[in-house]
Amino acid sequence: MGGIDREEMLRWLLGMFALCQQYDAITGRITENWRKGPVDYKEVLAEGELPSLLEQLRNMPVPEEPQCQQVTKDFESGINARIKAEAVAAENAGGTPDKNLSASSALWLSASKTSLKNMIRDLALLREKYQL
Repeated sequence: MGGIDREEMLRWLLGMFALCQQYDAITGRITENWRKGPVDYKEVLAEGELPSLLEQLRNMPVPEEPQCQQVTKDFESGINARIKAEAVAAENAGGTPDKNLSASSALWLSASKTSLKNMIRDLALLREKYQL
């Protein structure tokens, strides 16, 4: 297990799961705002929640386990792609992500989902490796 004990890994995994829950809550609110109709990008992210979450992730200590570092990179990529997808969607005149995605917005959403799927896969592997 390369110098990382189970307790350290458990603390890190719990921190990551907490960030994932925040991400789900934030993106859920953003999606709900879009469903209400076209909105200004600044209105959707008025509180800068995704950038703030990204900053929390960057400030979180990462164990020196290669998979942990990859999980962090994947999550960061997923958040960044989601931010770009929202920006592109907001630029579309009157379009909403649910009904009228531009190709560019759809591409960014797809990239975000791919990164997040990779992150989840690696989190599961870490849980199994450290028997947590």
